[in-house]
Amino acid sequence: MESAKQVRQEIFTFLALALVLCVAVYVPIIVTGRIETGGGLGVVALMWAPGIAALATCLFYHRNLRGLGWGLGKARYLALAYVLPAAYALLAYGGVWLLGLAGPLIGSITALGEEIGWRGFLAPRLNQLGLYPCLAHRRRDLGAVSYAGHLPRRL
Repeated sequence: MESAKQVRQEIFTFLALALVLCVAVYVPIIVTGRIETGGGLGVVALMWAPGIAALATCLFYHRNLRGLGWGLGKARYLALAYVLPAAYALLAYGGVWLLGLAGPLIGSITALGEEIGWRGFLAPRLNQLGLYPCLAHRRRDLGAVSYAGHLPRRL
Protein backbone atom coordinates (compact mmCIF):
# COMPACT_ATOMS: atom_id res chain seq x y z
CA MET A 1 0.00 0.00 0.00
CA GLU A 2 1.21 3.47 -0.82
CA SER A 3 2.05 6.01 1.84
CA ALA A 4 -0.23 8.99 2.39
CA LYS A 5 2.54 11.25 1.08
CA GLN A 6 2.79 9.27 -2.17
CA VAL A 7 -1.00 9.36 -2.60
CA ARG A 8 -1.06 13.13 -2.03
CA GLN A 9 1.71 13.59 -4.61
CA GLU A 10 -0.23 11.53 -7.15
CA ILE A 11 -3.40 13.52 -6.47
CA PHE A 12 -1.54 16.82 -6.85
CA THR A 13 0.08 15.66 -10.11
CA PHE A 14 -3.26 14.46 -11.47
CA LEU A 15 -5.04 17.71 -10.58
CA ALA A 16 -2.23 19.86 -11.98
CA LEU A 17 -2.22 17.93 -15.27
CA ALA A 18 -6.01 18.02 -15.51
CA LEU A 19 -5.96 21.78 -14.85
CA VAL A 20 -3.32 22.46 -17.50
CA LEU A 21 -5.18 20.36 -20.07
CA CYS A 22 -8.53 22.01 -19.28
CA VAL A 23 -7.08 25.53 -19.39
CA ALA A 24 -5.47 24.77 -22.75
CA VAL A 25 -8.92 23.91 -24.11
CA TYR A 26 -10.94 26.55 -22.25
CA VAL A 27 -8.82 29.51 -23.41
CA PRO A 28 -9.82 29.24 -27.10
CA ILE A 29 -13.43 28.57 -26.10
CA ILE A 30 -13.54 31.65 -23.88
CA VAL A 31 -11.71 33.82 -26.44
CA THR A 32 -14.08 32.88 -29.26
CA GLY A 33 -17.14 32.66 -27.04
CA ARG A 34 -18.10 29.43 -28.79
CA ILE A 35 -18.02 25.97 -27.26
CA GLU A 36 -17.98 24.52 -30.78
CA THR A 37 -14.42 25.79 -31.24
CA GLY A 38 -12.33 23.28 -33.17
CA GLY A 39 -15.35 21.60 -34.69
CA GLY A 40 -16.51 20.38 -31.30
CA LEU A 41 -13.23 18.64 -30.53
CA GLY A 42 -12.69 21.04 -27.65
CA VAL A 43 -15.56 19.44 -25.77
CA VAL A 44 -14.11 15.98 -26.38
CA ALA A 45 -10.70 17.22 -25.19
CA LEU A 46 -12.28 18.67 -22.04
CA MET A 47 -14.03 15.43 -21.27
CA TRP A 48 -10.84 13.44 -21.81
CA ALA A 49 -8.59 15.82 -19.83
CA PRO A 50 -9.12 13.97 -16.50
CA GLY A 51 -8.63 10.61 -18.22
CA ILE A 52 -5.42 11.69 -19.91
CA ALA A 53 -4.18 13.20 -16.64
CA ALA A 54 -4.96 9.95 -14.80
CA LEU A 55 -3.22 7.79 -17.41
CA ALA A 56 -0.16 10.05 -17.44
CA THR A 57 0.01 10.14 -13.62
CA CYS A 58 -0.22 6.35 -13.35
CA LEU A 59 2.46 5.88 -15.99
CA PHE A 60 4.72 8.46 -14.33
CA TYR A 61 4.48 7.06 -10.79
CA HIS A 62 3.95 3.34 -11.43
CA ARG A 63 5.04 2.73 -15.03
CA ASN A 64 1.76 0.86 -15.58
CA LEU A 65 -2.02 1.37 -15.45
CA ARG A 66 -2.77 -1.03 -12.61
CA GLY A 67 -3.50 1.92 -10.32
CA LEU A 68 -6.72 2.35 -12.26
CA GLY A 69 -7.86 -1.14 -11.36
CA TRP A 70 -7.01 -2.50 -14.78
CA GLY A 71 -5.36 -5.84 -15.02
CA LEU A 72 -5.41 -8.85 -17.26
CA GLY A 73 -7.46 -11.81 -16.21
CA LYS A 74 -7.95 -15.18 -17.80
CA ALA A 75 -8.15 -15.17 -21.60
CA ARG A 76 -11.70 -16.55 -21.52
CA TYR A 77 -12.94 -13.65 -19.40
CA LEU A 78 -11.04 -11.11 -21.48
CA ALA A 79 -12.72 -12.44 -24.62
CA LEU A 80 -16.13 -12.21 -22.97
CA ALA A 81 -15.33 -8.71 -21.71
CA TYR A 82 -14.71 -7.55 -25.28
CA VAL A 83 -17.29 -9.59 -27.17
CA LEU A 84 -20.37 -9.25 -24.94
CA PRO A 85 -20.40 -5.44 -24.66
CA ALA A 86 -19.78 -5.16 -28.40
CA ALA A 87 -22.68 -7.52 -29.07
CA TYR A 88 -24.97 -5.61 -26.70
CA ALA A 89 -23.92 -2.30 -28.25
CA LEU A 90 -24.53 -3.63 -31.73
CA LEU A 91 -28.01 -4.77 -30.75
CA ALA A 92 -28.84 -1.63 -28.80
CA TYR A 93 -27.30 0.92 -31.14
CA GLY A 94 -27.59 -0.86 -34.49
CA GLY A 95 -30.85 0.90 -35.28
CA VAL A 96 -29.49 4.17 -33.92
CA TRP A 97 -26.50 3.98 -36.26
CA LEU A 98 -28.66 3.01 -39.22
CA LEU A 99 -30.86 6.06 -38.59
CA GLY A 100 -27.86 8.35 -38.13
CA LEU A 101 -28.68 9.13 -34.50
CA ALA A 102 -25.38 8.09 -32.92
CA GLY A 103 -25.15 11.09 -30.55
CA PRO A 104 -25.68 9.15 -27.29
CA LEU A 105 -22.96 6.68 -28.24
CA ILE A 106 -20.49 9.44 -28.97
CA GLY A 107 -21.38 11.01 -25.61
CA SER A 108 -20.67 7.71 -23.87
CA ILE A 109 -17.27 7.41 -25.50
CA THR A 110 -16.28 10.97 -24.61
CA ALA A 111 -17.59 10.62 -21.05
CA LEU A 112 -15.25 7.67 -20.55
CA GLY A 113 -12.36 10.10 -20.09
CA GLU A 114 -14.08 11.74 -17.13
CA GLU A 115 -14.92 8.37 -15.59
CA ILE A 116 -11.32 7.17 -15.87
CA GLY A 117 -10.06 10.37 -14.25
CA TRP A 118 -12.59 11.12 -11.52
CA ARG A 119 -13.84 7.67 -10.53
CA GLY A 120 -11.01 5.42 -11.71
CA PHE A 121 -8.13 7.53 -10.43
CA LEU A 122 -9.15 10.29 -8.03
CA ALA A 123 -11.92 8.63 -6.02
CA PRO A 124 -9.85 5.60 -4.90
CA ARG A 125 -6.96 7.85 -3.86
CA LEU A 126 -9.22 10.21 -1.92
CA ASN A 127 -10.68 7.12 -0.29
CA GLN A 128 -7.17 6.01 0.76
CA LEU A 129 -6.82 9.35 2.56
CA GLY A 130 -10.29 9.08 4.09
CA LEU A 131 -11.54 12.06 2.05
CA TYR A 132 -13.72 10.45 -0.60
CA PRO A 133 -17.11 10.89 1.06
CA CYS A 134 -16.66 14.61 1.74
CA LEU A 135 -14.85 15.78 -1.42
CA ALA A 136 -16.05 13.56 -4.22
CA HIS A 137 -19.52 12.43 -3.29
CA ARG A 138 -21.88 15.42 -3.33
CA ARG A 139 -25.21 15.64 -5.09
CA ARG A 140 -25.35 12.24 -6.75
CA ASP A 141 -21.64 11.74 -7.28
CA LEU A 142 -20.99 15.22 -8.62
CA GLY A 143 -17.66 15.80 -6.95
CA ALA A 144 -16.37 19.17 -5.88
CA VAL A 145 -13.28 18.73 -8.06
CA SER A 146 -15.31 17.65 -11.08
CA TYR A 147 -17.62 20.61 -10.52
CA ALA A 148 -14.64 22.98 -10.51
CA GLY A 149 -13.57 21.50 -13.85
CA HIS A 150 -16.96 22.35 -15.32
CA LEU A 151 -17.22 25.78 -13.70
CA PRO A 152 -16.00 27.86 -16.67
CA ARG A 153 -18.86 26.47 -18.77
CA ARG A 154 -21.35 27.50 -16.11
CA LEU A 155 -20.13 31.10 -15.94
